[in-house]
Amino acid sequence: MCNVIQHSDNAARLKYLPLMKQAVKDHKLEPRFLDRAEDRIATERGDLQIYGGQMKYYPETKTFNVWPVYDPVNIDKRRAAIGLGPIAEFLKKRFNFEWNLEEQIKRTEEFKREQESTRPN
Repeated sequence: MCNVIQHSDNAARLKYLPLMKQAVKDHKLEPRFLDRAEDRIATERGDLQIYGGQMKYYPETKTFNVWPVYDPVNIDKRRAAIGLGPIAEFLKKRFNFEWNLEEQIKRTEEFKREQESTRPN
């Protein structure tokens, strides 16, 4: 069922998000499903992701990197709070990608500046 939600539109993800959060708290759902749903909701909205599970292709460098993350310094605390391991371990295992905190802080700040510059007054 979670894979269906993952590949649905944001309206469906938002509808089931509270149930997913409760199921993770009750240890009836693996936290990775909540991570994916919340991060996909955020990235599809064009927002910062929460847990770092979504990658983005950057055509200017022809590389993949982590979609910008809300408060990258504390990402492992957020991940641990729902039962996930550290972001560096996840990215290495899943994508063979090295987490670079300083680079991610820069990407997040750039993302925020871009968002502010395109936001209507």
